[in-house]
Order: sequence, then structure tokens, then C-alpha cells
Amino acid sequence: MVTSALLLLSYQLCIRYTPIGTLLNGKRIRPKAASDAMDAKPITTAERPQPAEGNVA
Repeated sequence: MVTSALLLLSYQLCIRYTPIGTLLNGKRIRPKAASDAMDAKPITTAERPQPAEGNVA
């Protein structure tokens, strides 16, 4: 349990929003603060980007 917590913490601090994280997972944008998120309008289905034809998971 302690090992899992340490690994998750080190991933969040050292990998997630760094160039290494971009290489592994693609570009990620840090979420806005909770107060900003409450003011944002929700994304509708029509506005969401659609996956490419050959990239069906």
C-alpha cells in the first residue's frame, strides 16, 4: 500500500505534466481551479472531438 502511494505521488510530481509525460501519454492540460470549473460551460456531444476512423479502442 505504501509503495503504491509513493509511485502514484512520484508519477504526479515527476511525470504527468512534464516532457516525459507528454511522450508517454500525449499532451495533457492541467485542470482549472474548482471555482473556474464551475463557471465554465459544459461541452456538448457535438463539440467533442471524434476519434479517427482507424483508432477504435
